[in-house]
Amino acid sequence: MSELEPALKVADKTLRVLEYMCEAEDEEFSVTNISRDLDINKTTIFRILQVLSDHGYIKHTSDGRYTIDWRLSQLGGMALNKVSLIKTVRPYLEELSKELKETVNLAVLHDGEVIYIDKIESPNFLRTDLKIGTRVPATNSGLGKAILSTFSEDELNSFLDRYPLRRYTEHSITDKNTFIKDMRITRERGFSIDNEELIPGVRCIGSPIKDWQKKGVAAISIATPSVRMDMDKALETGELLKKIAGDISRHLGYKE
Repeated sequence: MSELEPALKVADKTLRVLEYMCEAEDEEFSVTNISRDLDINKTTIFRILQVLSDHGYIKHTSDGRYTIDWRLSQLGGMALNKVSLIKTVRPYLEELSKELKETVNLAVLHDGEVIYIDKIESPNFLRTDLKIGTRVPATNSGLGKAILSTFSEDELNSFLDRYPLRRYTEHSITDKNTFIKDMRITRERGFSIDNEELIPGVRCIGSPIKDWQKKGVAAISIATPSVRMDMDKALETGELLKKIAGDISRHLGYKE
């Protein structure tokens, strides 16, 4: 037996467990049921589930069973993004850019940060300048806050435990309870406001793109110097973004 064979066998069993949990009609699973249905011993199943839980792919339920967690859904969304999201969203970005004459962005969430995957620059001389591929902290950006607003409070608490709030400007939110309250407000109105929380003098308005599971797989945003975006205009822009993000989400299978 080569040195790689044991590792390959574990990888194979791990993938089988993930496929089983994703494809089964049940939403919650016990070690016993998974072991029986996959014909893998309980000790191995338990260890696999522990590793998947540690990485956020699955989680424990209140009665000691297991269910799919946000991270697995997030990865699925990211895979979908790379295949079709940019192509789907691009016409909407062009529409927004034409109407607002401001920089418009598309980003996805990964490891506590949002990654810019498409954008259209503002024609104005004074504008934001974050390139495609740029990563910024999710909790300090309109894009990231928009996606995080789709998380349950349990998921959000878990996220903040892994990626603590940090101060980048005098407007950054560094108190966990205050941030969670901000996410409640964001969830209710359908768009986020980054009020110079990452870059001084830059205000960013974002709205989440949701998949069929009602999870935020991406977000679109308008980023502009604060001198061109007072709070009244931010709220007006947010309503437009919410409408556009809703249209994109429905295109991806989201239903109210």
